[in-house]
This record gives sequence, structure tokens and C-alpha cells, in this order.
Amino acid sequence: MAAVNTPRSLKTRAEQTEPQHVKSFASTPTRTRRDLPAAARTQKPRDTTPNRAAEAEPAANARQQQRATMALLPLPPPLLAIITLLSPQSHSSSLLACRAGATRAEPASLSQFQQCCGGGEGGGVEASEEDAMNAFFTSLARGLDELGSAGGLSSLPALLRAAALLRGLHSQLTLMVGQLHLPPGGRWLDEYMDETARLWDACLAVKLGLASVERYCAAASCAASALDDWLQDPSPLATRQVMRAITASRREAMAAEEENRALADARIAPLSLQLDERLLLRATDARLTGFNGFRGLLYALHNASSLLLLILASGAVSCAAAPGAGGVCAGEAAGAEDAGGFMASIAMLQQRVVAEEAAESGGAPRIRMCEFRCARAAVEAVREEVERAAAAGRKCEGGGGVKDKVEELKAWLDVLRTGTDSLVCQIDDFLDDIVEGRKELSDLCSH
Repeated sequence: MAAVNTPRSLKTRAEQTEPQHVKSFASTPTRTRRDLPAAARTQKPRDTTPNRAAEAEPAANARQQQRATMALLPLPPPLLAIITLLSPQSHSSSLLACRAGATRAEPASLSQFQQCCGGGEGGGVEASEEDAMNAFFTSLARGLDELGSAGGLSSLPALLRAAALLRGLHSQLTLMVGQLHLPPGGRWLDEYMDETARLWDACLAVKLGLASVERYCAAASCAASALDDWLQDPSPLATRQVMRAITASRREAMAAEEENRALADARIAPLSLQLDERLLLRATDARLTGFNGFRGLLYALHNASSLLLLILASGAVSCAAAPGAGGVCAGEAAGAEDAGGFMASIAMLQQRVVAEEAAESGGAPRIRMCEFRCARAAVEAVREEVERAAAAGRKCEGGGGVKDKVEELKAWLDVLRTGTDSLVCQIDDFLDDIVEGRKELSDLCSH
């Protein structure tokens, strides 16, 4: 009995565990094709295997819905560009939707990415460039106005201010290159190199003129030392030594005038430091055009530096006003009132320079430095006092006479020596700035 019950129980347990479609198929009585009706014989047998495609359809729909949801999310611009480059044509519609979503979600990042990839400049960048250019023109006009209002353009303080303004304008222009997004190399770099080469030659000529003034200052200092000895012992030998030293200083002054006049003809005249009205108009027309406005800045620097170098050369070397400078300046001033800005400042300052040259020297070329002329006048005054005292056979006593003239000469020589040294240092620093600026822009274009 046990042997008979065991298979039956196992069979019952197997029937409980087998699948429903297997159980229904097994319970169906077996029939052959002959037992079927005629209509049923012509039909194909129905496939009773499970439909895998129907079962996988819900999962595929879920994945497609997830992809659609991800497509609506904004993508970072760099990732968006990579997808655009690598995506096939079948995904163009979804990528366009992603691009539109990213543009709406992150406009600032997309604009920055376009600028990095070489796209158009944004409005914020253009506004900042224009603000920087306006600041440059404003500082230029303010510096020229302050220089002209101080008066005494041939004095050493005015020459120092002119050199400092020239150096500051060049430094501002060099810094502006990084803000204007200029193309590497190109004509703008050639124009900058030409302009700085002109500035370099003019500054070297001014330094040579100052060297002549320094030699005169040394000779006049020797005369002042001889005068101190003469005040202690006004002997005939000391008198001859004083007159010899004074004559040497006078000879050095005349040599400085001649050398600087030849220097002006050979080195400064070819630089064409006289202003051109057409360049002023071109500077206004090209203010916001030509290498993102760099050409307008360069034209402004050209005109301002020409006038500043003319002031430096007139004071330290030897320059005379051009015959037609007054007419050109008047025409510029008439048009500059309407234009305003740095054009008016340049025209007014040039009028001031021409008027001072006409009042001081009558147009004759000479060194116009006030301290140099005052030192020469002090030497002449001392010589007259010494000759008068030697003719009378006595020494001027008290605080008057030769002693006062000697003190005045020493004071002017100290001012001349200190101011000349400061001006030479200012020009040397400017030359160093030119070298550094040219190297910096060359490296910027190289890299």
C-alpha cells in the first residue's frame, strides 16, 4: 500500500506545482488532425508560447519616458557642444530641444562658452570695453588740462609732469590691450611697435639734450666753488681762477645751445612732432572702430605724445615753433569746441606752448628750460660783481654784492641739478616701460 500511495502523492504534488498553461494543455484530451472539423483543418495552429516582446514593451516605454524627461533638463554648455558634435542625425530633434532648454536655463554660461569658442562678443564685454576707452580719453583730457593750467611749460616741474603723463598714457594703453580682445599679431601690433619706436627715438634725443645741460651744470658748479675760495681770499690769483671758471661755464652753455640745436635738426625734426589736424579727426572717427577701438586709442596717444614730446624737446633740447603752428592750432581749437574731450585739451595746450615760445624767445631756437636760463643769468650776474670788485680792489662785504650772487647761483644750480636728474630718471623709467610693453605684447601674440 505504501508503495502504491507514494507515486500518487508525488503525482498530486507535481500537479499542484506545474504552471497553469501546462496543466490546461495536459488536461485537454489528445486529438488528431482528422478529428478536427474541415474549417479548423485549414487554420494554422495557434502559437501558445509566451510573447517576450509584449512582456518587454512596458520596460521599453519606461526607458523612453525617462529619456524624454532627461532631454528636457538643461545641459551645461560644454557638454551640449560635445553632444552636438558627436550625435547622429536621428537625435537632432531631441538635441535641439536640449539646446533650447539650456539656452533658457543658463544664458550667461552659454554666452561665455560662445566667447571662449570664438563666437560673437556679448553686450557686457562691449560695454566694459567702451567704459575702459572712455576712462582712457577722460584721463588723457584731464592730464592735459592740468598740465596747461599749471603754467610755465618750460619749467622743470612742468617737464616732469609732462614726462609722467606720457609714461602713464603708455601704461594705460598697454593695459587696454588685454581688455579689447585683439587678434594675435596683425596690423595693430605693427602700429603699436611703430609708435613706441618713435617714442623711443624722441626720448633718447631728449636725454642727449639733458646730458648737455648736466655738463653745463657741472661747469657752473666748478665756478661756484672757485667763487667760495675767492670770498675767503680775494687775491689776484683767485680772481683770475674765478674768471677762468666762469668763462668755462659760459663756453659750456654756448656749446650746449649749439649741440642741442644740431640735435633738434638731426633727431627731433624727422619725428614730425607737430600735430596734424587730420590725425585728430581720424582719432575721433576711429574711436570705436579699428581693432575694437585700439586704433582710436593709438591715434590719441600719437597726438598727445607728440605734444608732450614737443614740450620736453623745447625745454631740454632746442625747438622753435613751426611757422604755421598758430593757424593750425586755431583751426583745431575752432573744431575742438564742438568735439570736446581730449581734442579740445590738445588744441588748447598747443596754443599755450606756441604763445609761451613766442613770448620768451621770439621764435629763436634755444634751450627754453627756465632753470637753465636762470642759472646762466646768475653766472653772468656773479661775473659782473666780481669784475666790479676786482676793478675797485676790494671785496664786497656783508650780505650784499658777490656773496649774495654766489648764494643765488648755488640755489639755481641745485634746482637745475636735482630737476635734471629727476627728469632723466623719469625718461629712463619710461624707456623701460616701452621695452617691457613691447615684450609683453609680443609674448601675448606668440602664446
